[in-house]
Amino acid sequence: MNIAIRENQQAAHCFFGASTEATSALRTAAHSNEKIKTLVSDGGRPYLAITELPQVTATTLLIVGSLDTTVIMMNKMALKKTEIH
Repeated sequence: MNIAIRENQQAAHCFFGASTEATSALRTAAHSNEKIKTLVSDGGRPYLAITELPQVTATTLLIVGSLDTTVIMMNKMALKKTEIH
């Protein structure tokens, strides 16, 4: 997993995950004691972290190809499980 762009010890994290790595990034963001400011999921599978999604407070960008209708549908399903739409 590509993780954590950190300028210094007090900087917030930016997590990036592609495909199933995005699940790990989301789960880490949900359970981390450190401030995670931003999370980017490129073609990820956030629905695999469906129970942790309501705990993610980081600004999250889900990138999905317009023709990947299956992943789009699953991302929309995952979004409905979060507290903020």
